[in-house]
Amino acid sequence: MSDMNKEMRVVLYHIDDTDIDVNAIIQNDSIWITQKAMAEIFSVDKSNISRHLKNIFNEGELDENMVVAKIATTTKHGAIPKKTQTKEPNFYNLDAIISVGYRVNSKQAKEKAEAEYDIFNRTQHIYSDFDKAVGLIDSRK
Repeated sequence: MSDMNKEMRVVLYHIDDTDIDVNAIIQNDSIWITQKAMAEIFSVDKSNISRHLKNIFNEGELDENMVVAKIATTTKHGAIPKKTQTKEPNFYNLDAIISVGYRVNSKQAKEKAEAEYDIFNRTQHIYSDFDKAVGLIDSRK
């Protein structure tokens, strides 16, 4: 992804009626998660997610350059106490998450992808800059 210049928010994303919590990034009007997070959400092995993403890109369903971003994350260093390390894993946006959800051989995964898409859209609608601007205009009438 070439332009990741909008404000970024890191959130802990909880899926209702489950014990699944994944780290997600909200940026450029989309949610971004790793393959590991997708595997947790869809209850499959990470290798399944990799295979589906490879097929999605090879078949031209999505443009990899538009739905994948390397986003630097800082974590505790595993071997050295009080030290951190920075990694740049691939993060995948909502379009990729939904496409993977439809390919995972699971009705539950498809339902989760659709539900998460609906929740995300409602959340973004509440926080969109456009809606805030319209609210300001309406309050001046």
